[in-house]
Amino acid sequence: MRSIIVLLAVAGIATAGRPDTENVIATFKRIAPLYQAAMNEAQGRLTALKTNVTSQLVDFHLNIIRNKEEYVQQVIVREDYILEQVGSQRSADQVCLGFVRTSSEMNVNLAGVSFTNCINAADERVNTKVAEYYGAVDNLEQQLKQLRLLDVFRGHNVFHSPQPIIAKLNAKLALLQNSNATVSADDSTRVANNVYQDLYTIAYDYNTCMSNAYGLLAQGLNMCEMQMELICGAVLPCAVGAGPCTENLTENSQDVSPKP
Repeated sequence: MRSIIVLLAVAGIATAGRPDTENVIATFKRIAPLYQAAMNEAQGRLTALKTNVTSQLVDFHLNIIRNKEEYVQQVIVREDYILEQVGSQRSADQVCLGFVRTSSEMNVNLAGVSFTNCINAADERVNTKVAEYYGAVDNLEQQLKQLRLLDVFRGHNVFHSPQPIIAKLNAKLALLQNSNATVSADDSTRVANNVYQDLYTIAYDYNTCMSNAYGLLAQGLNMCEMQMELICGAVLPCAVGAGPCTENLTENSQDVSPKP
C-alpha cells in the first residue's frame, strides 16, 4: 500500500509541472522568427525609401544646376554680342556706346540678382520639404522600434502569472501577421510619391522664375541694341532687337522637372 502511495505522489509531481510557464517559452520561440522576418522586411523598405529620396534629391539639384547653366551661358552669349558690337563700331558715337556698355552690364547684373532670387526661393522650399521627408522617415523608424517582444514580461511573473504573458505574446503574433504592423509598402510608396510631386512643383516654379528673369534681361538687352543703332548710330549685323544670331534661350532651355 505504501508503495502505491509513493508511486501516485511521484506521478502527481511529474504530471503537475508548469505547463503555462512552459507555454510562454514555446510561444515566444514560435514568434521570434516572425519578428525577425517582419523587422528585416521593414528595414529593407526603409533602406529602399531612403535611397529613393536621396536619389530624387540629387537628380533635382543636378537638373537645377543644368538649367541655371543653360541660362547663364545664354546671358553670356547675349552680353558678349553687345560688347563685341560696341567694340567694333568705328563711326558710331563712342561716348554713347560707352553708355550702352554700362547699361548692358547693369542689365546682366540685375539678371544675376533675379537668378539668385529664383534659386534662393527653390532652396528654401527644398529645405522645408527635406525636413518633412526625413521627419516622415523618422516616424516610420520610430514605429519600427516600438515593435518589441521582451516587453511582454514587464509586470508579470512567468511562474505566478504566465497567462497574461501568453495573451500578450498572442497579441504580438497577430500584430506581426498584419502586413502593416511595421513599415508597409503603402507607407514607403506614399512618402516617395510625395517627394516626387513636391520636387516637380519646385522645379517647375524655378524654371518659370528663371524664364521670367531672362525675359526681363532680354528686353533690356534688346533696348541696348536699339539704342546702339537709333541713338549711337551703330550698324549691327542682326535685326534690331533680335539679339545675337543664335537661337532664343526660351526655346532651348532645359526642363528641370525631375523625371519619373
